Amino acid sequence: MATAGTMKLADVEISVRDYELGLIEKAKALRPLLERSAAAQEAKGELNQEVIDALGAMGALKMCLPRRWGGSCTTAETMVEVAIELAKGDPSTAWVMSIINSVIWLASRIPPATQRLIFANGVPRMCAPVFSPTARIEKRGDKYTITGKLGYGSASHHAEWTIIKISDDSGALYGVAVPMSQMRIERTWRVAGMKATGSDTLAFEDLVVDKEQVFNLTELYGGTIDIAKEFKPEMTDYFQSWPMLRTKMLGVLIGTVEGLLEYVVAQSDRPIVRTKYARRADSTVFQARLGEAAAKIAFAHAMTKVMARKLDEIASAGRLLSSSDRAQFRGQTSVISELLVYSVEVLMNLAGSSGYMENSPAQRYWRDFSVGMRHGIFNQDINYEVFGAYMLGVELDVVDPEIL
Repeated sequence: MATAGTMKLADVEISVRDYELGLIEKAKALRPLLERSAAAQEAKGELNQEVIDALGAMGALKMCLPRRWGGSCTTAETMVEVAIELAKGDPSTAWVMSIINSVIWLASRIPPATQRLIFANGVPRMCAPVFSPTARIEKRGDKYTITGKLGYGSASHHAEWTIIKISDDSGALYGVAVPMSQMRIERTWRVAGMKATGSDTLAFEDLVVDKEQVFNLTELYGGTIDIAKEFKPEMTDYFQSWPMLRTKMLGVLIGTVEGLLEYVVAQSDRPIVRTKYARRADSTVFQARLGEAAAKIAFAHAMTKVMARKLDEIASAGRLLSSSDRAQFRGQTSVISELLVYSVEVLMNLAGSSGYMENSPAQRYWRDFSVGMRHGIFNQDINYEVFGAYMLGVELDVVDPEIL
């Protein structure tokens, strides 16, 4: 496989490593642009075209795609670090970037005929696969007709393709690749945070699609589609959707909290009102609480990198994660989530009431983190339950095995 971990030529191996380090540096360099754009993007409910163009130019929108389709087949660890740096500038931007990467990865795992259709004209931007139990697909001759409304289409405003999840009357789950030009976006994403992600509803009525656009989604989630029959497998072909998605998206949340931490440190020369402290930094209580939050955030960051490296190690060896690894990933995700949730509350207390002013970046970090953490992949109790059930040898009926 042609990956950073397995390339045989030393000079090529260094080139790949340098490329990935360069991606992280480019993400850092975008921070001023993202900070300037954040408020306007929130007001519009989508990213500015300048920001989308900058993400594309730096290579951030093709990291999770194999090289066979023009991607960079980037390691999970690098994708986590890029997400962290972008989220410090604007969490919504980092979220959109991560979603686009997740969906182009998904597109690279579907049946080859559908892959060729999607990537016929280069690397497209793709929005989140969405599902509604009321949406339906019906076979009519050698074509299909789909009808429905599906929510939470993150990155939809700048996408060229999407992959929707839809079921037939028997309950069988299908994936359907659809050009966004055939979808209608309904502005339903009216939330307190992550406002610029464009996570709106996609609507379609009696939309006719070719059989090449339709595939069995259950097989995809289970990692059973044999890419090697048509393509030379690459590292990202061995990633699995849910562990990979959780790990990458943790990078967005970590970067959001690290941005908040930097803000609180930058404000530490301000006084503590109704005390004799002219500088917050002179308070031993402030020092201790800041140190506690910083230590927890650093541990969450390090733990996420360990998970990402595990993904890379297994994928580079051409293997899939075991059930035990996947269950453990869920438990570790909840530990990281708890550390971050606690740290955000500590930091906002240290920021004081001024941190909640609308012109303060602290309140955006706080809102974006709060909404992002409520994504279903971060459900702490369910993730702990799944891990606990596995440890006890209890039959896993909390989630479907293919999305473990």
